[in-house]
Amino acid sequence: MVSRVLTRAPSGTTKALLPHDWIFACWLIPRRRQYKRMQGASTGGVNLNPPQQLPHHSTQPAQPSFPLLSIIMVVKIYGHPVSAPCKMVAAICIEKEVPYEFITLDFASKEHKSPEHIARNPWGKIPVIDDDGFILYESRAIARYIAEKYSTKGTQLLPTDVQKRTDILSGFRGEETDAVKLAEHVKAFSESLETFDKILSKQKYIAGDELTIADFYFLPAGTVMLDNGVNAIQEKPNVARWFNELSSRESWKKAQIVEPPKA
Repeated sequence: MVSRVLTRAPSGTTKALLPHDWIFACWLIPRRRQYKRMQGASTGGVNLNPPQQLPHHSTQPAQPSFPLLSIIMVVKIYGHPVSAPCKMVAAICIEKEVPYEFITLDFASKEHKSPEHIARNPWGKIPVIDDDGFILYESRAIARYIAEKYSTKGTQLLPTDVQKRTDILSGFRGEETDAVKLAEHVKAFSESLETFDKILSKQKYIAGDELTIADFYFLPAGTVMLDNGVNAIQEKPNVARWFNELSSRESWKKAQIVEPPKA
């Protein structure tokens, strides 16, 4: 025997629902009740008539619940792995937590004199940086630029005190050198070490007791001299203490990892 269930039809009459109709009704009725509760309607009886007006839904697309990913700009450093000034620029980037890409120029094929590189630096020298289209050359200028632009990131390398800042940018320039120019720099650098030794006997770093870009200015020349057997730095106790600490920083160590191209 087929069971029949009576329900009120839209016309006010009754009709018999077969089992498959009953299944549909069981699915529909709770949802109608939920809708009526949301509208604050009475719970008496079940009205199968569709509502005249459905709640308004915005046609605007839903906003994503996750934050949009920001584009990370990478500073491009054009240079050569054996160049101490290039390593100094890389070390500054590491200290300031600035992502960079080291692009090695092939000196054997004179890539540094190519039209592409001359467009970056008319003298065809290294290092050169490209910071999202902004081109800058000369290692000390690059160091100051990075320290200025990314002042809120990483190690603070520029003092906020105006007088100390002036000392860094004018009085302590360091020596930018390479192996080819080593001989002409050794004498002048060695003579200045006596003065630096006196300065460093009273303070931890070149411009005071805080690390600044002025200290990094000396790394290229000092490293080249040590690599070529010139031990004048180690002969001055205060200079030796300062230079050994500086060259032991993680940023300088990490800047050495770029390997020269294979022949």
